[in-house]
Amino acid sequence: MNPHTGHLYVAFENFDTPDENQWLVVRSKDGGATFEGPFWVTPAFDVNLRLKADCVARGASRVHLTNSCFRVPFTGAIVADRRGGAFADDLYLVMEDNRNGTRDSTNADVFFFKSLNGGSTWIGPTRVNDDSSTAPANRDCGRTGQPACPAGVNTGNDQWWPWIDLNEKGHLNIVFKDRRLDTDSVASEWPTSRARPGNYLVWTWGAQCTAGHGTAAECVGDQATEMAQPTAPVNPSGPYPGAGPSALGDWDNFGISDVPSNWDYTFRSGIFAGDYEAVATEGHNTYAFFTDARNGRSSGGPAGGATAPSQPGRNPACEQSDVFVDRYGSDSGSNGQNHARPSDALFLVTPCPKDE
Repeated sequence: MNPHTGHLYVAFENFDTPDENQWLVVRSKDGGATFEGPFWVTPAFDVNLRLKADCVARGASRVHLTNSCFRVPFTGAIVADRRGGAFADDLYLVMEDNRNGTRDSTNADVFFFKSLNGGSTWIGPTRVNDDSSTAPANRDCGRTGQPACPAGVNTGNDQWWPWIDLNEKGHLNIVFKDRRLDTDSVASEWPTSRARPGNYLVWTWGAQCTAGHGTAAECVGDQATEMAQPTAPVNPSGPYPGAGPSALGDWDNFGISDVPSNWDYTFRSGIFAGDYEAVATEGHNTYAFFTDARNGRSSGGPAGGATAPSQPGRNPACEQSDVFVDRYGSDSGSNGQNHARPSDALFLVTPCPKDE
């Protein structure tokens, strides 16, 4: 909600087409009694994911990213500019999807969109995460009626679960999960889930940009444009503008979590990690709330072998997720970590302690 105008905005993902879905926004100017819209923001490439048999065997029922089985709803968030005046109609939205990845090698990226007219039209997409990302030749490979995905082709690592906020100075802050630093790990708690090296351990990252003057060019990439509202359901079949490296904007990326964690150590053999993410920016401080599995251990995976056998059915289970919080400057997060920590191996295969 905009604190100056009282206008309420709701963003959601829509599922009324046979293929790619869409992000839409509605607004209310009378406290929720009536809503205008919906207004179209972007297609969401969230159908080129899979639920593999080995994940089903662990109890999973939701699609997942490469090398893991935790559920991964492709979430998004919207925030209204709280400064009023010239910024009264400015909105900012983040979402993630797999437009730059495939079923065999996911490469979920975080995208930013902005509106200067209360959500009626949107400028984007702008890729927030600045790691290597390359659009695949056929993002639908491996799906029914499509050719198999080429072996050994990795378009990048995954980023997901973005959240966004800004303060009265226009400092925009985004928090998201990130696997960019894991480029070559091969060990895993559930070896049958491994599809490629790396893209396994999870960090929490942030990104910052300042919307200082309320112009269309701020915080958006060179390829971002104001997109016309469609007149019929959008069901694209070809490349979408803004995919890959060309989508990058002026977002300062930095690490938030001090160590990575192994999400095969989250609840129930790594099939549920929550999605307990949020960010709040006030004054000179930003507070990131994020899911972390560093306190989890294995009680049901096969990687322990004969020397550290698993304990399926252990009660209480050793797998767990915790919510962490970190505070940093609203416009100076770049002093965070941006390199792999030497303690990575601690979180690869750590069996549950034996019962006394």
